[in-house]
Amino acid sequence: MAAAGPQDVDAHLAKRMKRQEVLNRDPGPIMRVFLDQGVIEQPVGGQRIMRAQLASVLEWAQHPNITFRVVPRHVGAHVGRDGSFKIMTAGNAEIAYTEACGGGRLVVDSTEVRSFRLRFDRISDLALPVGASIELITQAVEGLH
Repeated sequence: MAAAGPQDVDAHLAKRMKRQEVLNRDPGPIMRVFLDQGVIEQPVGGQRIMRAQLASVLEWAQHPNITFRVVPRHVGAHVGRDGSFKIMTAGNAEIAYTEACGGGRLVVDSTEVRSFRLRFDRISDLALPVGASIELITQAVEGLH
């Protein structure tokens, strides 16, 4: 969202905050989030904003249904850099949603969804364990003081 105008930012923020309400449902969704190390180290919006964003990640990481894992820089290029996506269960089927500039695409074809599942597994193979990931995020927050 780095290229969005001020009015776009407000609209996007309102939508994002509304979507976050689903995380407080009981039972809540199970989320497994992978972050590239560059995401936690590249300043966006200045130190104060980055500190607040990463603190929010650490807060959400305390939620029993949400885990964050960092893909460390030393692994180099990996399939996670091909773009963000989500895999969701709807009824008895898995669907995927892939992000794109200006919108996204819902994927319902089971063969294509399986390819996203494989990407997810390959990213998972490269990511740090949860504890090491939280430690790395905590160090990034401390480096912003």
